[in-house]
Amino acid sequence: MTGAEGGSFPITYERVPCRTNPVGPRVTVVGGGNAYYMKAIFSNTVAGVRSASVTIGGERFPMERVNEGATFEAVDLGAPSGAVSFEARLVTGARVRWGNCFPSWPQDVAAHCSTKGGTQSGKGKKSGKGKGKKKGKGKKSGKGKKGKKKGKGKKSGKGKGKGKR
Repeated sequence: MTGAEGGSFPITYERVPCRTNPVGPRVTVVGGGNAYYMKAIFSNTVAGVRSASVTIGGERFPMERVNEGATFEAVDLGAPSGAVSFEARLVTGARVRWGNCFPSWPQDVAAHCSTKGGTQSGKGKKSGKGKGKKKGKGKKSGKGKKGKKKGKGKKSGKGKGKGKR
């Protein structure tokens, strides 16, 4: 890759803002339906989330990162009731707030809201925006022998492979 035989090579990193969607930052419940426990993921933010909290009925609960991953959880909530809000602190130091995200807790898995006012909760509801299968995106593997697809791996887009490598 570098053209050198081996050894150590200096590298540098530069923080760049993440690309975002116009719907604004979103919080999605990935573990819910339980008055005593919550797991959520924060997405569409300009930088990674460093810490988060949830407020239910005026009572604030810190959320802990789950296994150094992208989800955060709050445990031992004590079955609070009331409106649900979230706050996240990004690695840049900025704060993102989702006020009045849900009217009550608990919420089902996949319930979500964005900072630009979109809230969805409950089972089986669809938001109508950006959902469903995307058409015309992605590339299929090329025209191999007699039009057969090659393997079950990633889509190559070029069609110049010779089978397995």
